Amino acid sequence: MLFQLQKLDEVINVKLPVMGDKLYQAVLGIIDGFKIIGKNPKSAIFKIGLGVYQVYSTYKEAVILKNQTEEACFFLKDEKPYWWNITDEYKGIIEEADIAIETVKTGSQEWIDDSKEDPVSTFTNGKYSMAKLKEGIKNEIITTLEELMNPFETILKNLAGPFFEAYETVFGVIKSVKEAYATLKNG
Repeated sequence: MLFQLQKLDEVINVKLPVMGDKLYQAVLGIIDGFKIIGKNPKSAIFKIGLGVYQVYSTYKEAVILKNQTEEACFFLKDEKPYWWNITDEYKGIIEEADIAIETVKTGSQEWIDDSKEDPVSTFTNGKYSMAKLKEGIKNEIITTLEELMNPFETILKNLAGPFFEAYETVFGVIKSVKEAYATLKNG
């Protein structure tokens, strides 16, 4: 799972910008070739040929990247990761946290009252007791669980949106490169 996400990240953040630069340089070379075709036909044909070859090789590289991206995007194969339905996951986490908090609140009273001997009270001369310490521990656990649940209110609600936007952008760029290649190929 992590490997697939790293593949996608590499494609989006490293390989696509490099391909875009190669494509840009190839188009500049073709334009420069047409500018000098009357003055130096040999150099012009070389520049145009090199530019067309660079567009072609960039297109082939884009096709390979598209296949790798589709391979990494398991949802195109009707497989969905556990986090795909983020709202269901969110509801499950909230329900489990509520159960944990309620269990600590209701089940801890027996644990608090279970002190037969009170060495803490003896040691502190009655300033503190085992029951007070256990009550403090219970309150800390409840507070910690509630604090852990706070980020879910803001973070998880729209988590998948940027991923889908990036995915659509990547395939939009690949489609544009394919169309540019087809246009250059057909003249």
